[in-house]
Amino acid sequence: MIYSFKDFVLDTQCYELRRAGEPCKVEPKAFDLLVYLIHHRDRAVTRDELFEHVWTGEFISDAVLSHHVMVARRAVGDDGRAQRVIKTVHGRGYRFIAAVGDAADATPAAHADGVDPADIVTEPSAASQNVLAGEHVFGTVLCVILDHVPRLSEQLTFNALQRLRQTFFIISQDVIQQHDGGAQFYGADGILAVFGVPANQSDHARRGLAAAVALRQRFRDATANPEGLPPIAYSVSQGLHTGPVAVGYFTGETPSLAIWFQYQAEPGAILISAETMRLVEDVVSNAEQGTIRVPGYTAPMAAYKFGALKA
Repeated sequence: MIYSFKDFVLDTQCYELRRAGEPCKVEPKAFDLLVYLIHHRDRAVTRDELFEHVWTGEFISDAVLSHHVMVARRAVGDDGRAQRVIKTVHGRGYRFIAAVGDAADATPAAHADGVDPADIVTEPSAASQNVLAGEHVFGTVLCVILDHVPRLSEQLTFNALQRLRQTFFIISQDVIQQHDGGAQFYGADGILAVFGVPANQSDHARRGLAAAVALRQRFRDATANPEGLPPIAYSVSQGLHTGPVAVGYFTGETPSLAIWFQYQAEPGAILISAETMRLVEDVVSNAEQGTIRVPGYTAPMAAYKFGALKA
C-alpha cells in the first residue's frame, strides 16, 4: 500500500518513507506505528491499541511508546507542539490528521528512469558523514531480541515468561560484558550492544560477532531443559551493523540499521550487514547472502545470514 500526504510518500511494501522523492530514515517500530496510525486515520487510536498491535505480546512502558511517537513525528516533520500530522488526543491516544491523497503515481526514484534498485550504490547520508571529532567513533552495534514473544505469552504463565526474560537479559549482559561491549535495553524483549565505544578497539566487528554467536549458544543451552518452562523452542534473533557510533548514546544511523537487520532476521538467525561482513569475512564460513529493504534507502541492502565460524 502507498500513502501520500503533504510532501511525503509512505510505501508499506518497500518499507520506505520518502519526502520529495528522497528517502527518510525511520526506526522500525516508529515506521510500524506510523503505518498503523495512517491506516486507521479515520479515528483516534488508543495507546492500548498501539501496545496490542504494534508491540504484539511485548510488555513496554509508556515512555517507550512516547519515544517512538516522537521519532515518527520527527520523521514526518512534525513535533509535539505543531501537530500537523500526528495529533495527541488527550485522554485517548493519537490520530493521523494530515490529508492523504492519491499516490498512484508515487514511484520510487530508482524506477522512474528505468534503473534497477539493485544497481544503485547507497552512499552514507551527509548527516552520518558529518561526525565531529571526539563525539563519534567507528564501532559495531548488535541488536538481539527474544523471539516469538506473542506466542510465548499465550503458552507461558506471566511468571514463567518473566523468568525467561530474566534468563535472556542475564545471559545477554554477561556475554556482552565478556566481549567488552556496552549494553542497554531495547523495548521489553531486546538488548542493544555496542563494541568499540569508547575504547575504539580495532576488532570491534569480531567482538560483536563473537558475542552474537556466544549469546545464541548460551541461550540455547540455558533453555534446552528449562525448569518450570514447557519443552518448546526458545531462540533469539540478532542483527549486526558497523558504522559511526555516538559516544555515550545508542541513537543514530548505525544502531537503527542494526535494529532493521535484526527485525528482518529469521528466528534464531544472525543477520550481518555488508559493512560488518567485510571486517569478519576471514573468520566466517557458509554465510548465505541476500538483501533486505530498509526505510530511507532506495536500494536493497546486502545482508548475510551467519553460517558458522571457521575452525
